[in-house]
Amino acid sequence: MQPLAQTDGMRLMFEAAIRSRDDLFLAASNQYERFDGFARMCLFRAEKSPSWRYFDLPVTISDATLFVSEADPAAGTASTGYFFLIEDGDVFHPPIG
Repeated sequence: MQPLAQTDGMRLMFEAAIRSRDDLFLAASNQYERFDGFARMCLFRAEKSPSWRYFDLPVTISDATLFVSEADPAAGTASTGYFFLIEDGDVFHPPIG
């Protein structure tokens, strides 16, 4: 992931967003070429430096959802997964850390 420090001049249109307790994940496309197979995935995490990071994908994102498992009694935590629906019907699960 790259720091999202300044604009590269591309005008973005947000296509999908997911918010969890600690994160905000946005999928954006090029505003002028929305369905040309480009997605900028932006992740905001307040406790990280820099807070905003992004990576680009050669796909068109249609929708997104958040999955939170039930809390594991032994660990006392639940796992979180971000899932993005790609225009052709595939599902993308970004490995974020």
